[in-house]
Amino acid sequence: SLCVYLSGSEKKQYHNMDLASRGPTLVITLVFTLAPLVCHALSGTAFADEVIEKINEEDNYSEAQHTLTGLIESGVYTQEIQSRFLNELGDIEFFGKFGNRANLEKAFDYYNQTAAHGDPYGLFKTGLMYEYRLNPREPIYTDDRVRTLSYDRAEPAAFASLNYYLSSLGDEPRAQAAMGYRHLAGIGIRKNCTAANLYYSKVARRVYEDQSQRNHDQFIERVRLDIVQGNKNSLDPSLHFEIDEDIVNVIQSRSSQSNPLSLIQLATLYFYGGKGLKKDYSKAYEHWKRASDLGQAGAKASLGYLYLKGFGVPKDYDAAFKYFQEAAEDKNLKGINGLAYSYMYGVGIPKNETAAYEWFKKGADLGHADSQYNFASMLMLGTVEEGADYNRAFKYFGYAAHQGHSLAMYNMGVMHNYGIGTYKSCEASTKLFKEVAERGSWADVVNMARRKYMKGHIKEAALLYLEAATQGFEVAQINVASILDKHDVFEEDFVDHKAFFYMEEEEAAEEARRSGNSTFSKKLARILFTRSAAQGDVSARLKLGDYFYHGIGTERNLQKSLAYYNSIDNLRGPQAAQALFNLGIMHHFGQGLAKDYPLAKRYYDRALAADDSAYWPTTILLNIVRYNLGETSKLVEIKLELIRVIRIALSIAAGISIYFGIMYLIRRYKLRNS
Repeated sequence: SLCVYLSGSEKKQYHNMDLASRGPTLVITLVFTLAPLVCHALSGTAFADEVIEKINEEDNYSEAQHTLTGLIESGVYTQEIQSRFLNELGDIEFFGKFGNRANLEKAFDYYNQTAAHGDPYGLFKTGLMYEYRLNPREPIYTDDRVRTLSYDRAEPAAFASLNYYLSSLGDEPRAQAAMGYRHLAGIGIRKNCTAANLYYSKVARRVYEDQSQRNHDQFIERVRLDIVQGNKNSLDPSLHFEIDEDIVNVIQSRSSQSNPLSLIQLATLYFYGGKGLKKDYSKAYEHWKRASDLGQAGAKASLGYLYLKGFGVPKDYDAAFKYFQEAAEDKNLKGINGLAYSYMYGVGIPKNETAAYEWFKKGADLGHADSQYNFASMLMLGTVEEGADYNRAFKYFGYAAHQGHSLAMYNMGVMHNYGIGTYKSCEASTKLFKEVAERGSWADVVNMARRKYMKGHIKEAALLYLEAATQGFEVAQINVASILDKHDVFEEDFVDHKAFFYMEEEEAAEEARRSGNSTFSKKLARILFTRSAAQGDVSARLKLGDYFYHGIGTERNLQKSLAYYNSIDNLRGPQAAQALFNLGIMHHFGQGLAKDYPLAKRYYDRALAADDSAYWPTTILLNIVRYNLGETSKLVEIKLELIRVIRIALSIAAGISIYFGIMYLIRRYKLRNS
């Protein structure tokens, strides 16, 4: 606190005072004289983390600017700590913290200062802004090989890759994930599974070590903004906010009435920090305790975990064992796992590996992911049985991984990487490492993006999603693409529009620019839809079919449009129905290929079978095709369908007329009586 105080204007005001006015305050004078030395000695990362945490708690833009600027200008901190403060200033401007709107020009200036000194995070953020041409300046590098680059159309990719690479050497997980994804997807470089595996394994190992300490996954709300396909309101931020707010209100209302399930739900939200609620272990304990008193075994197991780790309560191994045992007696799976853990490590009871083995096996066979992981770990190490059983361990790791268990996924990735207990596969290993890498603390950017979006801060949400998308987060790619599809949020931030088109061949880019349909946001949206589609997203494939059909973000290409529609025609649901309907249209009217009425009829039939959301247009076109095929008896069906439609329309019109007529008479009656 003293270091923060002395870094501000108070220090300057004190030194500007007249010596006589200071009075005989030798102690104060010594404090101001020795403070820089003390602060320098104390200025470790823990100090920086504490300052930044305090700033975020205060949630005040002006105060944050004042404090951080004062700390930097004091000149008493190491370059590493100064870079931390500059990066925080950059984040405030980039993410639009404390209700402030994003200012990319200021953000880049802050990040660029730290990048010049080799700060890994600053290098990553400037690389991100170089890649998407969001207000970058000329690079600072002095290396002759770099200065020979002309910084023209090809430069953003080169400087982005260079910054990501340099940042990854500094062990920055975001940059390592970005490099892994670039090698995996072949973005700016050739695809290389071995290189991708190397980068992703480093990030995954970091997540593994972190979660091994915390014993629970990072909570990431992987919500898709385009989840309601075809609904115009699906991208309405207020709708998402109301949904979350309503859910929390209902849960809180029921929990106040001592509803045990609602108490558990609310405690879980407080524990992880979801649905707009901030993480609060004390409140999580409070609600789990109330549910436990009502006899909920799951709440007892959760209380055992809190006492085991000291979350929201002081560590108490005896209390942890007590709650685990009570939950296990009620056959709660989390309690069974907790009891096995207690026996394994001697928590509140003497250590007994044989008992731990039996309890872990019981929980694993009942389908509990943590128990499956722990049982597999014992099999790997051969803790109880003679010798390790790698094949059986891999099987149980697989059971846990199928339920989303990060630590199990990491172990499977290692086993695939070296061919232990299973076949050796770079592709399978990299896929698992990538999934684990996307569960680190840095993945909270996805949660931050959704919160910004819910508040209506569209541009800031897009920037947050864009950062995650660069690291290969598929949900972030589809979300930022969906935002750019609806909003031109980055148009004013592109410094050089021509240079932005480095991502593809220059001729295709020029054609897209001339088309008139394509803003730069649409261009970037198409690129991100492409990356999302490559990772298997169905809605992204449908969007790409539409983009190539209409020539949005690229030149029109009906062959590519057909290919994307065909890639989802074997699915069901509204997205598949729309793709099948579009394929029917293209075959019906000969768009991109020769007319083919039988095939058009087949696609229309399949569209109706996949989903009936577009029943009327599909049915009408289907009957027209039948007529074209010479099925003249079907003409009667067309007439009947049209008559039915007309009758419904007339009924609706009559109802509306009667309603307004009654309202008019009521109004006349009221006016006459008045």
